[in-house]
Amino acid sequence: MTAPLPTAGNNDIERKAARGGVITAVAQGGKGLLEAGAGLFLARVLAPGDFGLVEMIVSVTGIIDLFKDFGLSSATVQSEKIEHEQINLLF
Repeated sequence: MTAPLPTAGNNDIERKAARGGVITAVAQGGKGLLEAGAGLFLARVLAPGDFGLVEMIVSVTGIIDLFKDFGLSSATVQSEKIEHEQINLLF
């Protein structure tokens, strides 16, 4: 049977996790605002046909970005034992 985890540091971990969550949310919001601003700028500067081409490319690359690693990096982080060959395959 394993010993229970100490509770003295749990409050610190919770605070760090909450702070990290807030930082991530702010960063994602900033990224969204920046992308929206770039889209508005390009809509103003480019001709309608050129802007449509850019938006088609952006949507395709966005979909590719969603499936780029098929969740393998998350699975690797959660794995208890990682072999060198697995790391090479992910790289």
